[in-house]
Amino acid sequence: MRIVERKYPWLFSPLKVGKLTLKNRIEAAPVNISNLPLSGYPTADNIAIFEEKAKGGAAVVHMGECRIDKKTGISHLLCIALDDPEVIPYLHAATDAIKRHNAFSAVELIHPGTRSDPAIYDGPIWGPSTGPGHLGKDYQELDKETIKYIVGRFGDAAEVAKLGGVDIVMIHAGHGWLLHQFLSPLNNRRTDEYGGSLENRARITMEVIEDIRRKCGPDMPIEVRISGTELTEGGLTLDDQIEFARLLDGKVDLLHVTCGTFHVPETNQHMIPNGFLPDGCNVYLAEAIKKQMRYTPVVTVGALSDPQMMEDIIAEGKADMVALGRALIADPQLPNKLKEGREDEVFPCLRCMACISENFVPYVRHCSRIRRCPANPAAYKELAARDIRPAEKPKKVLVIGGGPAGMEAAAGLAERGHRVILCEKDAKLGGAMLLATRMPFKFRVEELRKVMIRRLETSGAEIRLNCEVTDEVVELLSPDVIVAAMGARPHIPEWLDPSGYWVNASVSAPVQAETQPEAKKGNRKSKKAQAEEADNSIILNKEPADLKIQFNHGNVMSYEHALRYPESIGRSVVIAGSGLTGLELALWLAKEGRQVVVAGRAPAPCLGAAYLYREGLLMELQAAGVNILNSVECLGMNEAGVLLKPLQAQDAAKACSAEQTQDPSEGCPPEQPQVIAFPADSLIAACGMDEAEIEAERFRFQADDFWKIGDCAEVRKIFDARREGCNAGAYI
Repeated sequence: MRIVERKYPWLFSPLKVGKLTLKNRIEAAPVNISNLPLSGYPTADNIAIFEEKAKGGAAVVHMGECRIDKKTGISHLLCIALDDPEVIPYLHAATDAIKRHNAFSAVELIHPGTRSDPAIYDGPIWGPSTGPGHLGKDYQELDKETIKYIVGRFGDAAEVAKLGGVDIVMIHAGHGWLLHQFLSPLNNRRTDEYGGSLENRARITMEVIEDIRRKCGPDMPIEVRISGTELTEGGLTLDDQIEFARLLDGKVDLLHVTCGTFHVPETNQHMIPNGFLPDGCNVYLAEAIKKQMRYTPVVTVGALSDPQMMEDIIAEGKADMVALGRALIADPQLPNKLKEGREDEVFPCLRCMACISENFVPYVRHCSRIRRCPANPAAYKELAARDIRPAEKPKKVLVIGGGPAGMEAAAGLAERGHRVILCEKDAKLGGAMLLATRMPFKFRVEELRKVMIRRLETSGAEIRLNCEVTDEVVELLSPDVIVAAMGARPHIPEWLDPSGYWVNASVSAPVQAETQPEAKKGNRKSKKAQAEEADNSIILNKEPADLKIQFNHGNVMSYEHALRYPESIGRSVVIAGSGLTGLELALWLAKEGRQVVVAGRAPAPCLGAAYLYREGLLMELQAAGVNILNSVECLGMNEAGVLLKPLQAQDAAKACSAEQTQDPSEGCPPEQPQVIAFPADSLIAACGMDEAEIEAERFRFQADDFWKIGDCAEVRKIFDARREGCNAGAYI
């Protein structure tokens, strides 16, 4: 008998789940499809997302959160409407698309309970117990009649799903939704049969399971999703959830173990693991629970993408299945590529948190309702991607610039049959990606760069490195089309002379220099202590005067120089600029043992970053002891240190930690000086980027067609650069 050998035999072994036999151990996790219409009926665009995951090789494809009863609670409008039987034909269209690729379909049943949003729902905010509402409307305790009604609505929703062709229903009893709220001591203070003991707090979940069995039959596979721990004092512990899992063992067909609760926002960073946490950071929860299970297989989820890790999880019995969310947004073909031994072609999830943040209601005020991904420019544009056709008339295309936009454009154009020449002035491809990869926690950007290069090399495009495009080069090549993808350059503030040697700045203000504030929260000096150390302060001037600021390249530098030559950075550093670049640089330097202060003009740091990534980054900065100064302007550096001027007098030198908890009166002279000098060894400018627009525009009329893409058109993120490169590659 012939048996095909696999590189990852455990990952691609079958698994019995109820009456179903899954072809492998990979589940597409229940990522919410946030761009549904208000009806809650899946559209062709939505269905294409599900189908791409099925086509990519996942054994089970979850279609995301589904509402079960809008009469008793809604957290967000745009989810599949299982409380409306009219959804059934649309479900059939979705499940048919999944099943035609030898995969099973699944839905996730949710009641928000106290997570209901009064902005879109005007009924009572129901919960296990009363309490102040986190969105302004107080919680009401569920009476037993309404509990019974909601239990029945779970069963009704499962029945609608089954009639729509769904193969597996997941009951969400984690993350702080209603069933979790009953389980958690943080939310449940009842004294009746639904409160107190674990068995009582689990009662509503067990009743939901029974109701689904009664309405859908004993063979309908049921998956239950639980948080292995709430990661907070007084909340559910792993031991609690092991006991809960024992109650579920044999009564459900899959147990999906996640982490955290929305009721404690800090746990979001483990629920949806950020880029600062290790791969598979939640596996230990599933492993501990699986050891106690006799009948029900266990699924683990969270920051899983490394194929060998996933293989080992299954082989070592830590879990029976892995659920992939963001990894399959980044590359829906991941399972097929691993099965075929092409793991070096997998586009990696960067864990930039953009895909989740763009639909993270109610925390994000205006959600885009799409999931943009720097690793996959076709994400949420699956239908449009299917229409890409070979070039009707192949052209000679010159792509100027080998960053993410240029590489994406060149690969797409060559794959469609154009003759493509990509010229990159540096010795390596990657552009701005090369700088990001110098920070250890950005290593996934380097993984993405390598996969993009592999694709480019196999596309048929000609790659010319160390080749700066001039008018003479264009004339020699005589292209039909020019694609300018020339990137951007660091913005040079007025106080940083491009030569890097000296700057004159006039500052008419009283100036006092202070010793650098203590890096760690809790070590702030009192005013008395500061007075006792007055001899350590440098009084520059008590009268208005012109200050001459002079420095050498070793003291003051751009962030690009700092990343390329970290040995030139001193032990104490001030970074001018509190955007994403400045904060990531600050974190890297702090982790390297340097004392870091970030000074930004904005009233709060990093406001343009993805919500969840910003939240995680600020937590890391606080832990690393980085101080952030808001609403201050950097004027340069002289012998006394880095000169900072508050943008408003009342905010003079307001120092704050990443949580902005530092007392603004601490460390500030009573006369509120206009300029303060922070003694520091180095000043790094991280003041944003300027488009290389002038350089790009010179080529506009040197070919019949001209495209300007990426940062030379407008400075943005990797996603935008790759998306514009994808457009150029697909439609020229």
